[in-house]
Amino acid sequence: MECTLSLPHALTASPRPQHARQDVSPAIQAFVHAAILRSLHDPVGLRDHALRAYGGRIVPSITSPSFNGISPSSQGTYLHPPAEVVLNDDLHIGTCLHFPNGTGQIGVLLPHLLYPSSFSVDHIPWEVSAAVGEAPRTLLVWGVVDGHSNDLAMEQLHQAHQISIPILPGRSGPPLFGQFNSYVLLSSFQYNLYGPHPVQTFTVDPAILASRMYFGIFVFEIIDNWGAPSTCLYHVRIHGEEKLSPTA
Repeated sequence: MECTLSLPHALTASPRPQHARQDVSPAIQAFVHAAILRSLHDPVGLRDHALRAYGGRIVPSITSPSFNGISPSSQGTYLHPPAEVVLNDDLHIGTCLHFPNGTGQIGVLLPHLLYPSSFSVDHIPWEVSAAVGEAPRTLLVWGVVDGHSNDLAMEQLHQAHQISIPILPGRSGPPLFGQFNSYVLLSSFQYNLYGPHPVQTFTVDPAILASRMYFGIFVFEIIDNWGAPSTCLYHVRIHGEEKLSPTA
């Protein structure tokens, strides 16, 4: 008797031939099913200020080139999604931003200013991924410094020697500066591909939190991945407190 598995639409791949499903044991199907159910439970519980549906946008001048257009695949052709895909909250398998050299960055413009508190990175469960190594590993998140009060806070952090870049010494910003003059490192972290949940949250540097600096433009920089030639970035989130008072 054939054993089939009904998967949620958001994480289903293209239909396979009938004989392929018969080769999958019930134990493997149960394993994959459990992984998908874990991914559907969102443990973050925080507002995503970068969500495209809420007004989040990509800044092209500080976003790296990615795979564009159509490329060949084993099943004919494949249409690579645009950079905006990382601001959507639907995780279809393969619907991600591909960086062909493994490293890269994306600039994100929020619809309002924000006191950031944390960032989240989503990826599909490694158990259902056909290219496990494409998951991002080490990431930096930068903020564009703008406004008089932010400039003063930045100067105070420098004087107190509370600003450092432990991963890439000598850097003062992401590789692509664009039209912006000043950046500050907000967070550096490693996404754990084999962690207990495929969405993981990382806090902003305590010195930045204490400074009450606010930002409207962020850069997610991918330093490396889990061993593949290219990196596939599915979804990033920005959490924090919206700045309601007038800009300084």
